[in-house]
Amino acid sequence: DCAFLLYAVYIPLLIAIYILELIVILRHRRQYYSSFYLIFSVIAAVDVLACLIGTFLFRLPLYPIVYGYYESLLGKRAWIPPLHALGYYFNCLSQYLGVLMAANRFTAIFTPNYHDKIWRYLLIGVLLSLVIAVIPVWILIQLLYEYPIAFVEDTQDAEYPFFVLEVHWIPQKAIWLNMAEVTVVCNLICTFIYVACLIKLSLYSISRNSTVERNFFIVGFSSMVISLPYTAVMPACAQSTKNYPNFEKSRLPQHLLFMYLVVIDKLPFDAKSMLFVFYQVPWVTDLKYLSLAPILLITNISIRRSITAMFRSKREQKAHIIISSHNYFPRKQ
Repeated sequence: DCAFLLYAVYIPLLIAIYILELIVILRHRRQYYSSFYLIFSVIAAVDVLACLIGTFLFRLPLYPIVYGYYESLLGKRAWIPPLHALGYYFNCLSQYLGVLMAANRFTAIFTPNYHDKIWRYLLIGVLLSLVIAVIPVWILIQLLYEYPIAFVEDTQDAEYPFFVLEVHWIPQKAIWLNMAEVTVVCNLICTFIYVACLIKLSLYSISRNSTVERNFFIVGFSSMVISLPYTAVMPACAQSTKNYPNFEKSRLPQHLLFMYLVVIDKLPFDAKSMLFVFYQVPWVTDLKYLSLAPILLITNISIRRSITAMFRSKREQKAHIIISSHNYFPRKQ
């Protein structure tokens, strides 16, 4: 429950930063009208949705504080399989959009004179990402209701029972393999692009707006580096689904399966104790989905000023209303 309360503090806080930045970008469209901010806005929406779906399906069922709610969800629910597929879809979409952001920084740094012309067709790139992201999760869509996906109670620990999402081994093996391929390939592409940009920035002065472009580069590059642990998870998950003989009987949460298989046997700790620790610290997915907005807030003074001004204007407006109410005297009849 302590871990649950910790998540209840920092996850909403980070999501609130995303929402504030999106509000600022939408309210000041002219000031922030650029291909970078448009890509950021789409990624922000996708990452928040992916985080919320993943938290609901994989994280919250592990904690006794919400035991009663998930107990009410036992059995087949028609909306769980589509939500399960949607969670993986948003992950793949986030990876493709990350490549799009890296390509955006590449053209801004290497071909600044043609950058705006190239990114007039940004909408086409986003639409392609939306379509291509369906391919890795197509097997889940095909088998949406053929194999049951439901919350089940795990009572291996009688003192602290919890709920997990039980998925048949056939679609699960396929989706992890596809996820590993998408995640690794996309991050390799991003790595090569950002390394090339880093070399270019370190050697040349690109334009009078180099400070702005450098800060945009830092946002994309930092978010890519921070998500590397998540990238390392995917191949381990895919490999474990191939080699684990009793995988179809396993009810381990999917995003923690690799930890049990790869790490537990190599550490001099009780498996149950280690598994408990891993259940409390699913930090890998948080780094992937919740890092972009804080990085932009730290590196972008314009965003910080706009958010500050938004709150200041609300306070001033409230103060003006109070002063006006004090200065209002109705005429005597």
